[in-house]
Amino acid sequence: MVSEYSLKIFEYDKKRKLLKTSSNNTGRIPSELIVKSHITGVRIHFKPIKPDHPLFDQDQWDGEQMIYEPIPEHIHLCRSIETLVIYNS
Repeated sequence: MVSEYSLKIFEYDKKRKLLKTSSNNTGRIPSELIVKSHITGVRIHFKPIKPDHPLFDQDQWDGEQMIYEPIPEHIHLCRSIETLVIYNS
């Protein structure tokens, strides 16, 4: 089952088109997640970036963070978000 989180727990970096939050807000670094907008109700499904992504790190940041991207079917729903980061804290 994929966990769902409110957009409220994320910070938005407009310049980098990035959502970010601490694992304290999610309770863990999930393998995939859904973010639901508390304003529009839109739900976006995110999965970890793949090896061909420019931000991919072979060591997976040693468990300190995970970078996700919207699944292909949801890219059109979030043109202002390219990546999402959950960092360990």
